[in-house]
Amino acid sequence: MGGAVALVLLIALAVPLLLWMNGRGSDDPTGKNASGSGNDTPAAAQPISAQEYQALLAEVDKAVAPAFTKLGGAKNPKAVGSAVDGIETALNQQIEALSKVVPPANAATAHADLLRGLEGLGDSVAETGSAAGAGEVCLGSSALARLSREAASEDVRSAQQALASADPAQPYQVGSFVPKKATDTNRRAKNGTFLKRVRSGQGQLKIENGGSTDAVINVVLGSAKSPTVSVYVRAKGKFTVSSIKDGTYRIYMTSGKDWDAKAKAFSRDCNFSRFEDTFKFTTTSSQYTIWTITLTPVAGGNARTSDVDPDAFPGG
Repeated sequence: MGGAVALVLLIALAVPLLLWMNGRGSDDPTGKNASGSGNDTPAAAQPISAQEYQALLAEVDKAVAPAFTKLGGAKNPKAVGSAVDGIETALNQQIEALSKVVPPANAATAHADLLRGLEGLGDSVAETGSAAGAGEVCLGSSALARLSREAASEDVRSAQQALASADPAQPYQVGSFVPKKATDTNRRAKNGTFLKRVRSGQGQLKIENGGSTDAVINVVLGSAKSPTVSVYVRAKGKFTVSSIKDGTYRIYMTSGKDWDAKAKAFSRDCNFSRFEDTFKFTTTSSQYTIWTITLTPVAGGNARTSDVDPDAFPGG
């Protein structure tokens, strides 16, 4: 009976003894740890070497430049939107990587400026994507020109120059993907320029463009994927297409600003549409069909149009 009581008392006394030893050692009244420091804050991160930093900057260009190259090749607003999504993803990944390092001391200020510039560029890229969705930016060329003039692009260029001169022994290089500053162009084809034409009939199509923007009219036979006729008609202009083969056609239109002849598309303020009705051309020994279309609403007009997905627009 007495032995059991003594055992209970021994355990009860051991608990506070262990707590006392954990809080403050008997030989260390200050409570410091074995290293002699009472502060558990980790030591500040050390700057990486110049070579390591340049390798990190090279990775930025390697990741982001291909996304800008893809944007430059975008042929319609949807392709522009897809390309800018890729740029945003690449930029965000590289911004995160750069944010985790301490650069060499001589590059610290320029490094911070570079981060701010890249973050601003990401915002500008997102705005360009929204502009493409609204039809304001239609080709990669116009998207790059727009981005080239953004303040964020200039911020990256400034950081690029500062990094290049930060260390004479190790000129840091980054930002090759930033497009050179460019202005918008306003290219136009001559009224009545054929982008494509197949002569094989007697039918005629009279086109009246009463709008404020130039347009391209594509005349597509049946369910074909490409037009039989594709013709450029300037704003306030008229043109008659002759020698149209008999058959039932669909007529598509695209209009906008700055005609890129190589891409066969307008680079800015573009839209894509088609007439909902079809157009039948027939020829007999005594007559042939003449259709007249106007590209702007007119009083008494009887033709309706609807929007077309840029990806579904019949190309040349």
